[in-house]
Amino acid sequence: MHSDQPHSMTPGRLLLRVHQFNEQQRKKPRNGNADVTKQFWRDFVVDFFEHESYYRYMIWQPEEQIFAMYVLSRDTIPRFFEVLYNSGISSITHVLHNPREYAVWTHKYLLISTDTEIIYDYDNGNKIIMYGALRIVFSQHLMVRTWEFEAQRFEQCFTGNQGEWLNSSIDRNIGLPDSVMRFFEIIRTITHMKPLFEHSIKTGCTPRESLRRYHRNDDNNNNPDV
Repeated sequence: MHSDQPHSMTPGRLLLRVHQFNEQQRKKPRNGNADVTKQFWRDFVVDFFEHESYYRYMIWQPEEQIFAMYVLSRDTIPRFFEVLYNSGISSITHVLHNPREYAVWTHKYLLISTDTEIIYDYDNGNKIIMYGALRIVFSQHLMVRTWEFEAQRFEQCFTGNQGEWLNSSIDRNIGLPDSVMRFFEIIRTITHMKPLFEHSIKTGCTPRESLRRYHRNDDNNNNPDV
């Protein structure tokens, strides 16, 4: 559990928090009870993330030469970890090389590592090592305000059964399971539809009429001369 007392900025304190983040995940229930698992991840997020916090995962797209960004609000973060660990992953470890800690703004702390590894150990003995840059903003109580990871490349380590991975989409997903990518796409779609939901509530229109009016207004905004 986190403390309500502000923490002083001493060297290594932010790294210790990441270590606790790693270790707490290893306590996930293994009995397969869905309700118990869901509650564990809800409690996990309460212990590490502020109420108004975000988890951003960016994946490098070599063909487009851009990062695809997926943004999770606090209420979707528990489901994200649940999907991850339901994808055959047994443990996840963040390893930060040459990290830098800063006291920034008023009672906020910043942890940066441009050389970070995320190690995904799978139940079948294989592992994925994701390489990228990690940036975490902590509150004065060492609760995560924003967690950002830029996934730049990955490496597959086969120590178990290779066959089930040979025809998988691991390469296309830069190391992430299909289920996680589907989750990311669903969240992004819902996020993009939020303005439409707000338009429907504000105007009282039916979903179909709201969609038609919303697109018409959007087109007019993008084309002032129309």
